Amino acid sequence: MRIKELVFLLVIICLIESCVKYSCDGFPNEELKWIPFQIGDSIYYSNEIDTISFLVVDFHKSDSWSDWQQLVMDYWCPTEAYYVTNNNDRLNFSIKQIRRDECINCKNDIEIYFTGLDTISFNDYSRNYDWDSTIYVKYIENMTINQKQMTDVYFLTKKKNISGEYIDSVLIAPDYGILKFYESRENSSWVRVKY
Repeated sequence: MRIKELVFLLVIICLIESCVKYSCDGFPNEELKWIPFQIGDSIYYSNEIDTISFLVVDFHKSDSWSDWQQLVMDYWCPTEAYYVTNNNDRLNFSIKQIRRDECINCKNDIEIYFTGLDTISFNDYSRNYDWDSTIYVKYIENMTINQKQMTDVYFLTKKKNISGEYIDSVLIAPDYGILKFYESRENSSWVRVKY
């Protein structure tokens, strides 16, 4: 009997020891510069004829967490933050801008959804880089827009237009979000106003 009890005790100890407490940090506050809007913020754009607005209706930031789990070699701590706007009646789309860190040892990426129209993604470590077969990324260290000095600006351009997609280019910067986008249905460049 003693041997069975000893084996049982050893099995229990091994099972308990194989559980490890894993912890993941939440989305880092210093990266919120890429998600500069909160619920209730209004974002305005003008094409020199008309001015439109988007109201931020949703915001999310991953929280930190910890949990007991079975021992694994690598564990994954995906984090993200995003904002979502309402649907703009004039252009008939909403905007969702996401900042993610989804994998071990990889750089953060940014995805911009013009809901119902288009998606544009890039990594902010891309400097004058062919991000993929559809997007060209140009990094601009300093730029002035509407008398505002911006740094670390990215100009994203589609290499080819795909049927049903209408956003051809986007200008984006930390702390300001989407500065400008070109919408091909109306042949209009929409520039951010009222910072």
